[in-house]
Amino acid sequence: RPMIVYDTPWAPATEMARYGRFSYEVSAEALRVQRLKEGWKEAGYTFVSTEVGDLPVLEENLALAERARAMARSMDAPAPGTDAGALVDETSGVVAPPGFLQLWGGHLAVVAVALFLLGVVGKVFLFNDDDSWEKVG
Repeated sequence: RPMIVYDTPWAPATEMARYGRFSYEVSAEALRVQRLKEGWKEAGYTFVSTEVGDLPVLEENLALAERARAMARSMDAPAPGTDAGALVDETSGVVAPPGFLQLWGGHLAVVAVALFLLGVVGKVFLFNDDDSWEKVG
């Protein structure tokens, strides 16, 4: 069966054809590109220039992307009332790297607590000389 594939990428559709006579008009590539761009615009798309050429993007998605960019820019800005330059060297403007304890202090605290608890368990259960426990074997 022959299949008809419409040249409308914004609304892909196919139909199966049987017992029909078809004709089509061959147009120049420039006219096809112009017709496709008009069709994209009628379907609610706008064209965005990229490195690979103009790409159709839904206008709603474009508005959402701009809103997300604005939100990201607002997250980068310092909060009002905070000292944004607390770790910044005033002469060079370079942010000081965090110290050893700032990076590993929490990890070291967890290891210290785990070793302490291991010692308590060992003292109570393993190295207890109390005869209240009956040894097997």
